[in-house]
Amino acid sequence: MKAVKKLACLMLCFALTAGCLIGCGGTGANDEEILTSALKSMNEAANFDMTAKMTGKMSVKMGDISQDMDLSTDIKGTQFLDPLKAKVVSTVKTAGTTVETESYVQKEDDKYVVYVKAAGTWGKMVLGDLDQAMASTGMSSVGEQLKEDVSRYTKKDDVEKDGKKYLAYEYTVSGDEIKEMMNSATSSLGSIMGSQSDSGEMEKMLNDMVKDIGDITMTVLFDRENKAVYQIDYDMTEMMNKMMKSLMDSISKMSAEQGGEEAAQLSAMTMDVTEMKMVCNYSNFGSASDFEIPKEALEAKEMDLGSGE
Repeated sequence: MKAVKKLACLMLCFALTAGCLIGCGGTGANDEEILTSALKSMNEAANFDMTAKMTGKMSVKMGDISQDMDLSTDIKGTQFLDPLKAKVVSTVKTAGTTVETESYVQKEDDKYVVYVKAAGTWGKMVLGDLDQAMASTGMSSVGEQLKEDVSRYTKKDDVEKDGKKYLAYEYTVSGDEIKEMMNSATSSLGSIMGSQSDSGEMEKMLNDMVKDIGDITMTVLFDRENKAVYQIDYDMTEMMNKMMKSLMDSISKMSAEQGGEEAAQLSAMTMDVTEMKMVCNYSNFGSASDFEIPKEALEAKEMDLGSGE
């Protein structure tokens, strides 16, 4: 099932990229005031802390062989606006495999530099685009936070968490908005994950995955006392199944062109996402603890995005 694990890791990698949604994007007067104030504070915050957890289940079949897998991604991040820098620590678990990464991004001169530690080794990427840099860490840029247009929010019943009631609204992000946010992510992930020929193939697969993506409705919880965004949660099951179908169609087409036994096995593979959910919590708007980028990260060798070294 080596091929299964490879594809599952790819799916999780892109699902993590979908984590860029964590910052995308009959009401009473007091509640609307809290909504407006919280959104403004979030989008203008000089810094903040964030934690996110994505959990899911999927079933993979290849001929007579089938495997059910639990998927789990934990993310902890801190972001500062001026000067721009961010820290993200993530743990991805699937198919008995655990992958831990530590990432930093900061602006150096007119470029955005990303430092990534994976499998105990630090690497460095120099990127010209902020969205691409932030997407490579699994965290969106400040410019892609929840939109402040209150007409896009629908008030729901209060939600209780740990004995405290939170103001709740639904917020819908359109499929077109999601695809736009993911454009930079597909490019950077494609470059990072292999040689020049492999990265081109990877980028094509990632782009195919989002071509038929639909809308996502989020539940956003607001802390009345602090007038701040507390939590965003959403169900990604339908979106991920659409992405998986597009991915498998792309793999089948490429496998038919390449031929061989492994290609035939991949063509016969089916993947079904039975559950995929994301929950993100925000805190310390304007009061997050500062951090330093490790010396060994700053001394890392720059990655050749053309050859995948």
